[in-house]
Amino acid sequence: MSRIDHHCTDEITCPYCGEVVDDSWELEDEGEWVCDECGLRFYYTRLVEVTYTTHAVMPTGDVDWMDENDEKE
Repeated sequence: MSRIDHHCTDEITCPYCGEVVDDSWELEDEGEWVCDECGLRFYYTRLVEVTYTTHAVMPTGDVDWMDENDEKE
């Protein structure tokens, strides 16, 4: 029996037969599904990862880079 890739896929994938559920994003974040292909029931969960990226911006003009603990004179 071949292995079915059903972990962290782009669409919901039946863990029994490998049938892909098109437009999975339209479904709830988690729930039960009956496969249209094999008729078996399985549970799915949407996993969401949030990441951030930052970029330094070169200052323009006069910028006071004083630390909040520094005192102005």
